[in-house]
Amino acid sequence: HEPAIYRRWESGGCFAAGAGARPGRPTYTVMIPPPNVTGMLHMGHALNNTLQDCLVRWKRMQGFDTLWQPGTDHAGIATQSVVAKHLDQQGGPSREELGREAFLAKVWEWKERYGGGIVDQLRTLGSSCDWSRERFTMDAGLSAAVNETFVRLYEAGLIYRGTRMVNWSPQLRTALANDEVEMREVDGRMWRLRYPLVDGEGHITVETTRPETFFGDTAVAVHPEDPRYQDLIGRRVRLPIVGREIPIIADPYANPEKGSGAVKITPAHDPNDYEVGLRHDLPLVRCIGFDGHMTAEAAHFAGSERFACRARLLEELEASGVLVGSTAITHTVGHCYRSHVPVEPMVTEQWFVRMRPLAERALAETKAGRVSFFPGRWTKVYGRWLEEVQDWCISRQIWWGHRIPAWTCQACGELIVARSAPTACLRCQSHDLVQDDDVLDTWFSSALWPFSTLGWPEQTPELARYYPTSTLVTDRGIIYFWVARMVMMGLFNLDQRPFDDVYIHGTVLDERGTKMSKSLGNGIDPLIMIRGGSQDYLGTCYQCPGYGADAVRSTLLDMTTEGQDLKLAPSRFEAGRNFANKIYNAGRFLLMNLSARPRSGPVAAEQLVATRLDFEERWLLDRLQSAIDACQQALTHYRFSDYMNAAYRFLRDDLCDWYLEWAKCRYRSDDAAAIDAADQVLIHCFDQVLRLLHPAMPFLTELLWQQLQPLIGGQAWAAGHFLMLTPWPEADDRLRHSTAAAQMALHQQIVSAIRQVRNEIGLGDGVQVQAVISIPAEAPEAAGLAEALPFVEDRARARVRLADPGQAPRPGITTVVGCCTVQVEIDDQPAEIISAYKTRLAKQLMARQQAAAGKRGRLANPGYCAKAPPDKVQETRDLLAQDEAEIAQLQAVLDQLGGAC
Repeated sequence: HEPAIYRRWESGGCFAAGAGARPGRPTYTVMIPPPNVTGMLHMGHALNNTLQDCLVRWKRMQGFDTLWQPGTDHAGIATQSVVAKHLDQQGGPSREELGREAFLAKVWEWKERYGGGIVDQLRTLGSSCDWSRERFTMDAGLSAAVNETFVRLYEAGLIYRGTRMVNWSPQLRTALANDEVEMREVDGRMWRLRYPLVDGEGHITVETTRPETFFGDTAVAVHPEDPRYQDLIGRRVRLPIVGREIPIIADPYANPEKGSGAVKITPAHDPNDYEVGLRHDLPLVRCIGFDGHMTAEAAHFAGSERFACRARLLEELEASGVLVGSTAITHTVGHCYRSHVPVEPMVTEQWFVRMRPLAERALAETKAGRVSFFPGRWTKVYGRWLEEVQDWCISRQIWWGHRIPAWTCQACGELIVARSAPTACLRCQSHDLVQDDDVLDTWFSSALWPFSTLGWPEQTPELARYYPTSTLVTDRGIIYFWVARMVMMGLFNLDQRPFDDVYIHGTVLDERGTKMSKSLGNGIDPLIMIRGGSQDYLGTCYQCPGYGADAVRSTLLDMTTEGQDLKLAPSRFEAGRNFANKIYNAGRFLLMNLSARPRSGPVAAEQLVATRLDFEERWLLDRLQSAIDACQQALTHYRFSDYMNAAYRFLRDDLCDWYLEWAKCRYRSDDAAAIDAADQVLIHCFDQVLRLLHPAMPFLTELLWQQLQPLIGGQAWAAGHFLMLTPWPEADDRLRHSTAAAQMALHQQIVSAIRQVRNEIGLGDGVQVQAVISIPAEAPEAAGLAEALPFVEDRARARVRLADPGQAPRPGITTVVGCCTVQVEIDDQPAEIISAYKTRLAKQLMARQQAAAGKRGRLANPGYCAKAPPDKVQETRDLLAQDEAEIAQLQAVLDQLGGAC
């Protein structure tokens, strides 16, 4: 049913901004975290979009003017890599052979052909985005927003071009921002190198984890107060192999307590050394190139890959006596977040954003409570990053992306930053202008997403209506990449925060607690879980029959607890499938019975208030009001698991397991009033719980709701008549019952007690059982219990009566339930069944007595109590107490049965 239902929603305009909005209601806007145009739906996407869709459908049903803005991200590095690989596989010319313009034409061609795949997959999940407004980060309008922002930041002195140390990815051949570097702990070694003094009077020993960088050394640093090296400061050493002379300098960066206390300084390949180099005006010697291979500065190692050079270099240094030892260590090494290879610190000319002024304003917005994080613990994480933020390197040495809007005059060198391509130099009027080759970091355009998608920099009606947005739902992994930068750019460009709430959900892990990834083979394909198919998971092939989108969604929502990570296995979706089956079967039961008694219209609360209802109906309506309250509160506070549990408990426990079974008894009777009351209550409760569940399980609830309509005076799939546009339930105090919950709890406990005795004895449901309930006449529950006896009898499959004080009790098994005593009579049961039951009890009693005796013996032993740990002694006492309680219970039952057999 799912594809057909989705088409009906979309063709019916249900997803459009403002669909179903009621007059006077506020807006509710959610901006989708734009998935990469290269992407395929994975379980992280499924979780993220299920949470968003749940919120959007809930607010839409509440009558809010909702907009869920969809779109995709151009993903500069990722998309360029994919297309370049695609060209290579096709045997065509490489990126370099094609040239920039021809290659970009290929990328656009690829995007148009394959870039919409993930959008179609989001539809399969049930995402109710306004697809008519779908945007792409390189659309003309969004590109205009990028250029406008760049120019504004440049004119405000917040963007500058400079030569600085950056993180360089040799594999991707581009600079990276600090946040794009993954710090990993790896096993390595600390090598000790002996540099000879130029005057021949000894040597100085340095330690390094990267011996291949010694070709770029321009100094050796020691601490100014280190007594070991006072006479060496100002002298010079000669680098082995290359023979270059470098000074010994005094700088606090050298730690006297670490290693030899002397450190080699390579300003071109280490961030700390770069700062030392600036302080001492040291030259930059680049010995590793942009491709990760050694430069001409590396003598006969020139052209070698950096790590291959290391292995050969160590052999030569050891043979010459320069390498005098090494120590195994574990240290942190930065890796490229895309290629996962170690980054190379490089000094290059790049474009940067001054982050401190922007961060201070973003931090103030959060401290003022105008941007709130859920769960709240992420506020500190976010705030700490803003307090420690460094300038952002925004230029990338790739072709796919927003080209930096800066031009250099080839005649006079004037730099021109403009919103559109200038025709002449502002200084010398030359027309020989060359645009900067670099493109902007993908996160630069993504940071504008909340307002660029609404038409900014134009002052559009959508921008005025839907900005600031309401809720951002995202993963903790992009709090720095995206969330913080959106806040900064929203405040800078529009003087308003981009959203009110940020909900940070957990990361999807496999059942062992490991993050899912293709390389580990532990990912779960949500499309296979929905449609069916074979899924390789942790080395085994999982055959999935296809659980449907509702089962996948409800499972993910149920597992989403306060932003904790989700440990997920394919089998977990079976619970969602079972719940969906429960809903479907309940719906079929109701529809089957109503088909014989169709009504002229829906059942409103006013009608129920005016109807004479028995206790069971009043109880179910009271439970419904509690469920509505719980669902509303849970969604308001982003407690998705609590929302699912509240709706689940009402439908499965209250409606299906208790009331529906009682309704069958009603329908078997000749009491027309009771049947009509049951019909009314079931129609109302089922309609309301379908509405409660719709944000989580939209397809199944819409299907059953539409099938219900012809039976209550409506028409299935009538124009504009959809469950997703009907009002969200609101609790009605007129349908509450102050004592119903407590009374029904007692009745349910009595039923459970009778069932338990029946099961323990071994009596099937078809065997007649007699039960007597004793309750003090003054107990508040006494009157309600008398009224509920037919319900108790039906659910317990027993003949039940209230005790007659003047009648002697018959043999039976007695259980205390609250203020009641429940006795199941056994004198009319077959002797062989009772005898077998007594034998089982006697064996259990003997085993428990033997276990208790062993524990008493240990506790009576002075040596055990003196030598055993106190917690073990206490554990033995606690276990003995449990044994004794069970012994007393077993003995009491045997006494009621007339002793041991």
